[in-house]
Amino acid sequence: MSSAAIPSTAMKWAFVSTLGFPPERTGGAQQSVMALCRALQATGDTAAIACAHQEWTPPGLLSRRPLIRYLAPNAPSRRQHDGVDQWRFRRFDETGWDAWAVAIRRWLARFAPDVVVVDAGLTRDIAALLASDYRTLVSLRDVEFQAQSRLASPTPFPSNATYFANSEFTAVRFREAFDHPCAVIHPAVEQRQFARTAPDEGERILFINPDPRKGWALTLELIRQLPMFDFRIQESWPLYSETHAAVQAEISKLPNAVFHPTVADVRDAFQDARCLIVPSNWEEAWGRVVTEAQIYGIPVVAREIGGLPESVGDGGLVLPVDTDVRGWADAITSVMTDDGVRDDLIRRGKTHVDTHLASPAAQVRQLRDLAGVSNSPLC
Repeated sequence: MSSAAIPSTAMKWAFVSTLGFPPERTGGAQQSVMALCRALQATGDTAAIACAHQEWTPPGLLSRRPLIRYLAPNAPSRRQHDGVDQWRFRRFDETGWDAWAVAIRRWLARFAPDVVVVDAGLTRDIAALLASDYRTLVSLRDVEFQAQSRLASPTPFPSNATYFANSEFTAVRFREAFDHPCAVIHPAVEQRQFARTAPDEGERILFINPDPRKGWALTLELIRQLPMFDFRIQESWPLYSETHAAVQAEISKLPNAVFHPTVADVRDAFQDARCLIVPSNWEEAWGRVVTEAQIYGIPVVAREIGGLPESVGDGGLVLPVDTDVRGWADAITSVMTDDGVRDDLIRRGKTHVDTHLASPAAQVRQLRDLAGVSNSPLC
């Protein structure tokens, strides 16, 4: 597409993802896209999300329904959630990629966006599908670049798209791997939404997303090592039924831990939290929940991996990768029992957010700059 600037009149933005969106799936990527859409709409623009039905169908059932899988129409269903239009398509693994791609193209032809933002899921494949026909921005939210394609040998990231990452960590990895320019726009978080309104009475240690990549094994050890503290285990990504059953079975053996299913608003999980732990084994690109917790006033204890040191900054405790269970237990205990340590971390966390995180309105200006759009006074 031409790189000429788009006039700064009201515009239409289409965010395209192969993943589900709230309320069924409430990950950091989804929450950031929703916040950006609301900020765009506040300027007078139109923003909509093309995403997946989150309901999960067992692979075995799919294989027994080949005619349904490939021949059933994939007309999207429309709904509005938190002020943002979502157009939900059947998942590509149900319809086949070609049918999914046709359905997305048809929807885009009707919606007629000025800019397409490819965000979350198979970003590599979607960018290759759309970049020749639309002014395309590609949002990079993790460094698992191979996993952003369904192909064993992925097509290259298109050179005619514009790229931005959620952290300097992610941007550096992308530049090194693909030699494309890549800007940095941190996750969009509406501070007023996460400001604490209730008294600080939290007493639990909060762990979000009981997935092995997120440090679930270490968390189980910590629950056993720290029987004097209660833990809240909060589901984020909807778990497959087998995984859900396994997590429930583990927790049922532990009197000081309670499992909570996915919530539409993470503040529901924050209300009874005194400390958030992020012991991820995965190279987190940012860790949006860290930012949300810092705004809310919850101290964070995180692993020094991926972009977590960037998101935590000096507003939390960042433990080296090789820290053992005892080291984690000691750090958590200090936050849970020492009001001086806890109050200092809360203050530093809020300062870090105020100093380093741009507002969604400012991020809209960054997004418009990347798209070659003149920023109007409304922005």
